[in-house]
Amino acid sequence: MMGYYGDWAWGQWLAMSVTMLATWGLVAWLVVIAIRGWRPENRRDTADPQTILERRYAHGELTEAEYLHARAVLNHGSSQDVPS
Repeated sequence: MMGYYGDWAWGQWLAMSVTMLATWGLVAWLVVIAIRGWRPENRRDTADPQTILERRYAHGELTEAEYLHARAVLNHGSSQDVPS
């Protein structure tokens, strides 16, 4: 005797496929969000301005003249008081 295996209509296959894609998309999105959240450059820098300036100079983002000028501005409070 032959059994009934419950053939699915095309709408049910489509619903299953969309649900599977949405599930895997959600998993991928959560992984990306988790990885971006753990990267240190996304964290807020709470260092004082002098430390940030020294770090930027050490990484080569500033020339010596820019570094000295910015340091003088930080120490004196105004760029008008600093000789160029």
